[in-house]
Amino acid sequence: MKYLFVLVAFALVAGCSKQRKTEDQAGTASRSTYSEVIDSNQGYIIENASLAEANQIATFTIANQFQLVEGTTSVLIIRSNPNDKGAETLLALQFPNFAEGTTSEFGGNSKIAQFWVIVSSEKGKTARSSGLISGSLRLIKKAPSSITLGLNREMTDGIGDIEIVVANIEAPGLNIPVEKKYAARFKLPIISLHELVKLNQPA
Repeated sequence: MKYLFVLVAFALVAGCSKQRKTEDQAGTASRSTYSEVIDSNQGYIIENASLAEANQIATFTIANQFQLVEGTTSVLIIRSNPNDKGAETLLALQFPNFAEGTTSEFGGNSKIAQFWVIVSSEKGKTARSSGLISGSLRLIKKAPSSITLGLNREMTDGIGDIEIVVANIEAPGLNIPVEKKYAARFKLPIISLHELVKLNQPA
């Protein structure tokens, strides 16, 4: 009986150790490099910018609705085309200036996280804010960029991981799912708000 008790105790300890190891492995896997990389074809990081609040005069506007103003923070923007009806989505996340090794959390605050559905038509572009945003950005490092965006200076990429879920998306008549997940490594060029304005001015 004594030996049976020792054997059971050993099995329980071994089981706990195995469970902890599995949890550690799962955690490690969640922090590993993603196979998908969001790059300059899909977005950028804008320094010295904030998401505009009501009654603020915008410095930069997309589709007469999504607006940025000068600020002391940074805004990460990711654009995608989920269907072929001239619609695209835009995710904008505001966070403190890029500090390597830090994480920013998001939980439904529209002042620092916004999701837009933008539709193009003959009359131009219209944008509609929608969705409930939650998740995090993990900032890993800055590195020299291989692109210039036509700017007369050396560019820097901001590299990190994004784990964001946008739920309750409303897009009537469009083939856009009610939930969109972003789980990827990002490598996005870092530009200033004033440079963004210049890039989008007609030549």
